[in-house]
Amino acid sequence: MKAVGIDPGSTALIVMDISTKTCSSAHRPRCVATLPAVARLVREARASGALVPYSLIGHDKRSDIPKPFRGFEVIVPIDGMSSGSLYGEQSTAWYLAHAPRVSQHTTLTAVDRMKF
Repeated sequence: MKAVGIDPGSTALIVMDISTKTCSSAHRPRCVATLPAVARLVREARASGALVPYSLIGHDKRSDIPKPFRGFEVIVPIDGMSSGSLYGEQSTAWYLAHAPRVSQHTTLTAVDRMKF
């Protein structure tokens, strides 16, 4: 994994699928384990002036979720994502690292290797 310096003018920290309905010890304990690291990233991103949008799932609603962004580089801290299974996390990381037109704009890293 690469250490990355993040330019808040061209990078957004997108927080995906973290809600009280799904990120719980009962449903996704791996998600709960990532919360302190993700919360730190959100604080640092906001303090730097970076855009921090959230995506919601299921029946969650927020009218102010932005439409998909274009022109941004994607930096994914793999220890900040969680699924119901380790396989889900691994397959997502593999897809982001190898998919056509996605992989050339994606950097996989770890939370402690990101600096705003």
